[in-house]
Amino acid sequence: MSVSIGISCLTQVGLADETFLDKLIEKADAAVYTAKSQGRNRTICSSDIY
Repeated sequence: MSVSIGISCLTQVGLADETFLDKLIEKADAAVYTAKSQGRNRTICSSDIY
């Protein structure tokens, strides 16, 4: 079994509108696909790819 994880962080409190949350999820999704493309058992933060 292996695990690939994408992490995205909320850096400003109070910006929880729908557009912001969509962007947060988009960044986490991109991070997990980057982790998967780099091999097994990876954790990637969205700040590492943007």
